[in-house]
Amino acid sequence: MNLTLSSPVQYVKGIGEKRAQLLKRMNVENVAQLLSLYPRAYEDRSVITQVSDINIAGEVYNLMLTVGESPRSVRISGGRQMISFRAYDDSGVIKIIFFNQVHLKDAFETGEVYRFRGKVTQSGGSLTLTSPTYEKADMPLNGIVPVYPLTAGISAKVMSTAIKNALLQIRFEEYLPPEIISEHSLMTLDLAIRTAHFPKNGAELEKAQARLSFDEFFLFSLSLLSIRKNTAALSTPVMREVNLSTLLSKLPYTLTDAQIKAVRDISDDFTGKKHPGKNLVPHMRRLLQGDVGSGKTIVAACAVFMAVRNGFRAAMMVPTEILARQHYNDMQPLFASLGIPVCVITGSTPATEKKRIAALLKTDVMES
Repeated sequence: MNLTLSSPVQYVKGIGEKRAQLLKRMNVENVAQLLSLYPRAYEDRSVITQVSDINIAGEVYNLMLTVGESPRSVRISGGRQMISFRAYDDSGVIKIIFFNQVHLKDAFETGEVYRFRGKVTQSGGSLTLTSPTYEKADMPLNGIVPVYPLTAGISAKVMSTAIKNALLQIRFEEYLPPEIISEHSLMTLDLAIRTAHFPKNGAELEKAQARLSFDEFFLFSLSLLSIRKNTAALSTPVMREVNLSTLLSKLPYTLTDAQIKAVRDISDDFTGKKHPGKNLVPHMRRLLQGDVGSGKTIVAACAVFMAVRNGFRAAMMVPTEILARQHYNDMQPLFASLGIPVCVITGSTPATEKKRIAALLKTDVMES
């Protein structure tokens, strides 16, 4: 089957129907979503450490080792099987062990050289490499290896292989004009996506990430321009200025200078300060930015208070139900003390309750 970005992920070689069901947990249902699942990290396997240079137990190392003896299988506590053998380089010897992988007993040939990567521990002066990844030294070296987010039943090898197979059939069409690509020294989109998944070196990875970051900001800017264009003709009635002292007096703290400035800017938009003599003013578009805990919510509450005191209904939208409940618990008593009722609607709000609140919004008198 010829793959397209909209093809169900089960048709990617190495996935199938059963694994496709597992990938649904990661919101991956088609090829586009699979290829949008970029690595969460990268392992640099090009730097090889000598055994004698291992000095931090518990760290992960890349080692080039010669198998010094035939692997032995022994049964240990809990009924587990342990495969162990010694390997060495020019500087020293290290013990390698695998648990419950009896098939590896015949996987290593004495005198052959392998690349190993894994966590090294130390006990009584002896070094041990536990359950490392490995490959023969004559295999092509993938210097930078992607580390993908995974889910139960989907191994790193399955994910990596599936993405490689999908990329064999997919080409990404360039949409940026050549002059923009040239001006900003950008990779093409197709090459950037491929490199982000399987970079040859760190320099290429940086270029790929730069292109994908450029696209993210570019498309975000276009969406803002589209919103601005579509709302440019919209307007809102001018509000009268509202004295916030009754609201602010209920707070156990005073607003910071930055908060006061933000509230003043919003008030100026509401009251049409920039458009004197107008009855209608353009829709306000403002981004309120601040660190967690900096007090953005009380600024929003002031905006709500100004709107309500001008006879309007006001709504605050947040991304999660937990946050909606948190804001409701904070604001309900504050606004109730000012005679302003507050309701909360979330995804789990029963339909009858949603209808009740909708009906209240159409009346002149609401109840909490």
